[in-house]
Amino acid sequence: VNVGFVAARAVIWAVQSAVGPEAMMDWGWRWPFLLSTIPGLISVWGRLFCLKESELFEEQHDSDESDKEEATLEVRDAARKSTRRHLKEFACTHYLEVLIGIGGVVSFAVFQYGGMVWANSFLRKHGAPVNVLMLAGICSRLLQIFLAFPVGWLADKYGMALITFAGALVQT
Repeated sequence: VNVGFVAARAVIWAVQSAVGPEAMMDWGWRWPFLLSTIPGLISVWGRLFCLKESELFEEQHDSDESDKEEATLEVRDAARKSTRRHLKEFACTHYLEVLIGIGGVVSFAVFQYGGMVWANSFLRKHGAPVNVLMLAGICSRLLQIFLAFPVGWLADKYGMALITFAGALVQT
């Protein structure tokens, strides 16, 4: 994801540098969207014609198709009720784990927003030039890309609690 963000920001920066800030606000903002069709079409073409599903997926898909044909409305309703019951049971017995998971996702989202969006807004408000903002965004994403592997290794070796605690200490 971060590689995609870096590529997108680099394309926007290149277009903005080529056309200027005024033209970027008028009509230049359309070019990055148009340029994004190229990798989009390549991925769709690759997905449709070059990448095959695994044999396990194909077998599962075929069995699901045959099950759908055989299933009646009553059986489907019973399956939905069973699924709801299992979800309710899971939520009641594992509520603490669910809350911890939600907290982890929320903290990551706040970090992403604070580090990427708020920092750029703060710098812009205090007079940072557009080139500095673009460079700061690219550098922060590159830092995330390069730190992902060692932080993942540390999390595997010592556990997520230590990594999260160390990250909190670094941020304060």
